[in-house]
Amino acid sequence: MQRRALLGRETERRALAALAEQAASGSGGAVVVLGAPGIGKSALVAEAAARAADRGARVITAVGVESEEDVPCAGLHQVVHQLRDGIDDLPGPQRAALRAAVGLVDGSVPDLYLVGLAALTLLSDAAVKAPLLVVVEDAHWMDRASLDVFGFVARRIESDPLALVAVTRSLDDRLGGAGLPVLHLDPLTDEVSGELLDAVAPGLGPQVRRRLLVEAAGNPLALTELPVALRSVGGAYALTPGPLPLTERLERTFTARVSRLPVDTRAVLLLAALNGDGTMDECLAAAARMLGTAVDMAALGPAVGAGLLEPWGMVFRHPLVRSAMHHAATAAERQAAHAALASSSRGSPTGRRGTAPPPPPAPTRTRRGTWTPPPAEPCDAAVSPRPRPRCGERRS
Repeated sequence: MQRRALLGRETERRALAALAEQAASGSGGAVVVLGAPGIGKSALVAEAAARAADRGARVITAVGVESEEDVPCAGLHQVVHQLRDGIDDLPGPQRAALRAAVGLVDGSVPDLYLVGLAALTLLSDAAVKAPLLVVVEDAHWMDRASLDVFGFVARRIESDPLALVAVTRSLDDRLGGAGLPVLHLDPLTDEVSGELLDAVAPGLGPQVRRRLLVEAAGNPLALTELPVALRSVGGAYALTPGPLPLTERLERTFTARVSRLPVDTRAVLLLAALNGDGTMDECLAAAARMLGTAVDMAALGPAVGAGLLEPWGMVFRHPLVRSAMHHAATAAERQAAHAALASSSRGSPTGRRGTAPPPPPAPTRTRRGTWTPPPAEPCDAAVSPRPRPRCGERRS
C-alpha cells in the first residue's frame, strides 16, 4: 500500500530511518522525539515503524496513559506482556525481579537496577530472533519507574539489533536525565503549511485560508482538522474575530491536562482566552473576583508546566489554546468569566474591556479578593484575532 508522504519532515524521516537501519545491522540506539501536541510526532514514528516492519523488524509499542501515570511499571508491563514468552529464559534473579515489578507474582518491590537489567536481557534476547524496534508513545504520561527502566535499557543497546524511540510533548527530568539524543519537531514552515492546507482543503477563499494558517501556526493536526470543523458552521465563520470552531480531537489535544490544573490556573486561562486584548492585571483581578480569593502570578506556573503558556508571560503556546479553552468551558463558566471581566473593567482607571462583551452577570462567586496587582504586562496577543508569532517565538 502506498503511504502518504509527511510534508516538511524529510530530515526527521531520514534520522529515524537511519536509526532503524543501524539497529538492523546490529548497532542499536535510541532517540527522544520531542514536539508540541499535534505537531506530527506519532505520524512520523508510525511511518518509521511501518517501514522497519516491512524490512523484517519486530515493532512493539507501549503507550503512556494519564490515568496510569502514578502506577509503578505500568508502561513496562505493556512491553513485558508482548515478550512474555521469553521471561522463563531469564536468569533466576532477573526473572523474579521482573515478574514482581509487573505484578505477575506477589512480592516486595524489587531493586530497579535488577528490573532494568531483566528488561534489557528480555529485549536483547528477543532482538536476536529479529531486529526489534520499541516505541514508547506519550512518554510524558509514562510512570517514572517505567521511564527509568527504558532509559537504563536505551543507554546499553549499542551492540544489539535493537532501537528505542520515546515520543513526548515535554522533556522533563525523567527523560532529560537519561542523556538520550533528541529529535525536535518544529512547526511547519509557512510554505509547507500552505501546501498541506491546500491539499486537505482545496478551494478556500483567500481570507479564510489566511485565517486558518494563522490559527494553525504550523501545526499539522490543526491544518487538517480546522477545515473539517469549519465546514460544520460555514466558511464565513472564519471571518469573525471570535474563537474558531474545533473538532473534538483538536479540543482534546489543546486542553490536555487542563482538568488536572489548580482551579485558579484554570480560571486565569479561561479569562485570558476571553479577554483578548486585556492586560495580565485584568486577568488576575478577574480571577480573584471569580474565585473570591487572592490570585497572583504563581497561578501561571502550572500552565507553563503543562505547555499551555510561554514562561515569560501570559502568552499561549499555540493560538488554538484560546479556542480550546473557550469551547471546553461550560456556558456557566464563560458567563462567570465575562461577569468578572466586566467588573474588573468597571473598577479599572482606564475602563478597558476585553474583546467580547460580557453577558448579564449570573449568581457566581465574584466577591472581591485581596489581589494585589503585579507590575503590568501585556495580556496574551496570541489570544487576539490579529496575526501572531509562531509557537515559541519571542515577540520583537
